Amino acid sequence: MNLKTIILKRTIIIHLFLFFIIGSASSQEFQLKGIIIDANNKEAIPFATIIAYNNIELVDGTSADENGNFQLITNKTFTHFEIRFIGYKTLRLTFSEIENKKELVIVLHLSLIHI
Repeated sequence: MNLKTIILKRTIIIHLFLFFIIGSASSQEFQLKGIIIDANNKEAIPFATIIAYNNIELVDGTSADENGNFQLITNKTFTHFEIRFIGYKTLRLTFSEIENKKELVIVLHLSLIHI
């Protein structure tokens, strides 16, 4: 084999290696699971919204079930989550605040608006 063929083969092998490394790193799955409850009465908040953001871009989301339980599985890149429900203050959690948590208990506080 000549030098040009050897260099071409090595270049192809390196590109394939990098493609698989980058592909596997970007497809890592993250799971967020837990329950959403009211701060005052500790009752579950059904159908609250859980939204994943990458800075300001919405990238994924889900909602709690009728018992306040939720599960979000995503392989998208994100920086933080927001948990929302009508009449409650929006809660923002960064990735570092929820890292290594198997089952979250998310507490929402009522938003008092005086008219």
